[in-house]
Amino acid sequence: MIKRLKTALFAPHEIINMRVDNFGLTFLFVLILAIVMMIPACIKVARFQNVSYDKRIKVQDAFNEKEVPFAIVNSHLVQNSEEKVKDYYVDDQLLITICNGELSKVNNKTQYRIVFSDDSVDLYYYLRGNSIGGIEVIKYSKYQELENINLTLASSNTNYDFWNTMFNVVNKEIKLYIPYVSFGVAIGYSVVNLCMMLLIALVLTLFQRIMIRRIISFKESFTIACYALAPLAVFGLLGQLFGVNFLSTIGVVAAVVYNMIASNQLLSINDRK
Repeated sequence: MIKRLKTALFAPHEIINMRVDNFGLTFLFVLILAIVMMIPACIKVARFQNVSYDKRIKVQDAFNEKEVPFAIVNSHLVQNSEEKVKDYYVDDQLLITICNGELSKVNNKTQYRIVFSDDSVDLYYYLRGNSIGGIEVIKYSKYQELENINLTLASSNTNYDFWNTMFNVVNKEIKLYIPYVSFGVAIGYSVVNLCMMLLIALVLTLFQRIMIRRIISFKESFTIACYALAPLAVFGLLGQLFGVNFLSTIGVVAAVVYNMIASNQLLSINDRK
């Protein structure tokens, strides 16, 4: 497999020699490329151990001088006024809601919503203002410091004892969930990358068929296109690691060029026959 990767990266004119590989071997090669591309996302998640100072300040500012008429009593949320729902936007993407009733609507940019509900803190995911699922992340009864706490203290960003308590709980939960999140990210990104690369390979195959017509079978054309994806994976990896987005575009262009080189090589061999 390493030899095939070297060939796919540094000798595109030799990719045609691998067109006879069976589908299982070709699929394994593309899967390895997909796994390589998901590495930066896993590294990013694994390094996330605590809420950053900047994010903490933004959360505290979202509540500062705002009315927070709630408390947690005996591990249940209670309200100190007639208002059952209060929303606090941290930024366009993150919303924190304290709720003893139905959830309110969110703006279209909101991606994450943290909800203090009756007996737990839940996390919801949104797409264009519509909820696409949610999970329970913290049970009040799990932490003694949350069993009886006055949330009105959140209205001042200088209540350091209150905020230290809240963020200490959050950081403990983050450390518990990180292994599971990392595994989920690894699987999710690998599947997405795999589907994306197979789709690109299919598009390259269709264009290649226009050039070489019936010189080789569709299966062989698809195999060549799959091996031509090697530079796409490498440039995509480097782009994510160093935050240089245009490298991904270069990778796509390189894949197209590699596929064209292979096609021209086949045409050249066919002309000599």
